[in-house]
Amino acid sequence: MAKQEEGTQKRQWKHGLAGSTAGLATSLALHPLDVIKTRLQVQDGAGLLPAYRGTLDALRQIVAGEGWRALYSGLTPALAGSGIAWGVYFYAYNRAKQRYQRLQQLGSGGSRGSSTSSRAGQPQQRLGAGMHLLSAAEAGAVVCFLTNPIWVVKTRLQLQRRTLDQAAAAARAAAAEAAAGGSIAAGVAAGAAGASRAAGAAVGVPRQLLGSAAGESCAVEYRGFFHAFVQIARCEGLRGLYRGLLPSLLLVSHGAIQFAVYEELKSAAQHISLERFTCSLDRLTSGRLARSGGGGSSGGGSSGGGGNGGQGALRELSPAEITAFGALSKLAASVATYPSQVLRSRLQQRMDARALRYTGVGDVIKKTLQREGVGGFYKGLVPNVLRVMPQSALTFLVYESVMRLLVAQQAGQA
Repeated sequence: MAKQEEGTQKRQWKHGLAGSTAGLATSLALHPLDVIKTRLQVQDGAGLLPAYRGTLDALRQIVAGEGWRALYSGLTPALAGSGIAWGVYFYAYNRAKQRYQRLQQLGSGGSRGSSTSSRAGQPQQRLGAGMHLLSAAEAGAVVCFLTNPIWVVKTRLQLQRRTLDQAAAAARAAAAEAAAGGSIAAGVAAGAAGASRAAGAAVGVPRQLLGSAAGESCAVEYRGFFHAFVQIARCEGLRGLYRGLLPSLLLVSHGAIQFAVYEELKSAAQHISLERFTCSLDRLTSGRLARSGGGGSSGGGSSGGGGNGGQGALRELSPAEITAFGALSKLAASVATYPSQVLRSRLQQRMDARALRYTGVGDVIKKTLQREGVGGFYKGLVPNVLRVMPQSALTFLVYESVMRLLVAQQAGQA
C-alpha cells in the first residue's frame, strides 16, 4: 500500500507539467479575444476607452487606433498566470481526487459497483459529481490566492490604451513651447513633463493627479509586467494586488462546474462500448441485415458486460471526444459564472482616471444594475465564449496528450 501511494505521488508532477503546457499553448493562441473581452466588460459609460459596439467593432477599433500589437497587451502575465494556474490546478485537483478516493474506499470498506481501474491495475472507487465539484473547488481556491496579483496586472495592461502618436506629439509640442522661451534647460524639463503628461493621458490619468510629484510617480503608463507589478505594489500596496479576490473566489465555482461536467462526460463515454456503434455502422454500410443482427446481439452482450462489471480496462477517449467534452464543459461553466468575471474586471481596473469608481463587490453590483441593468453583467460574453470554448478544448486535449506521453515514457523506462 505504501509503495502504491509513493508511486501515485511521484506521478503527480506529470499532472502539473501537462496542465502548465496546455495552459501556455492555449493562452498564446487565443489572447486577442481575451483583450477584447476585458475591454467590453468594463464599458460602463464612465471610462476613457472608446465605446465598442461589439466584438467585431472592438477588434476593428483596436487595430485601427492602436495597432495589432494592442491585441497582445498583457500577454506576459497571461502566459505566466495560465501556466501557473493550470499547472497548480491540475496538480491540486488530482491530489484532492485521490485523497477523496482513499477516504471513500476506507468508508465503504472496499470498492463495489462503481469501481474503476487505475493505471496500475488497482481498483479505485469512482467519485461522484459532488466529489468532483469539491475537488475542483479546493484546487480553484489555491489557484486564486497564488495568481490574483498576476491577473490584476494583466487586466490593467489590457485596458491601457497606448496612443503613442498622441504621446509623442504632446511631448514635442511642450518641448517646442518651452524652447521658444529661450531656456534650453526649461525646454528639456518641459519636454519631459509633457512626455509624462502625454503618457498619463494615454492611460487616462487625471490632470490634477499629475500636478504633484507623488501623483506623477504613481500615475504613469505601465511599461510592462514587472513595472506594473512594482507600481501597483508601491502605490496601492497588497490590497491593490488582491483587488477582485472575492469575485475570483466566487469564480472557483466556474472551475468546479467545468471539471465536474468534464469528468461526468468523460466517465460516461469511457463506459460506453464502441461495438454498438460499429455494429450500427456495419448495418448502414453493408446492408447485410442478418449478419449485422447477429453482430448486434453479440455487441449488445459485450457492451452490457463492459458496462456492468467493468471487467475490461476503460477505453481510451479519442482526441475528438476530449476536445468536445472540454468545450462543452467550459461552455456550461462560463454561462453560469460569467457575471463574476465582469465584477472582477471592473474592480481590478485602474481607478485613478475614472469619473465612476467602484469600492467593492456590492458597489459594483449596485451601480451596474442602476446604470446598465442585468445586461451589464454579460458584457463581453460573446468573445469570452469564442475564446474559452476552443481554449478549454485545446487545454484538455494537450493535457491528456502530454499525460499519455509521460506515462508511455515511464512505462518504456520500467
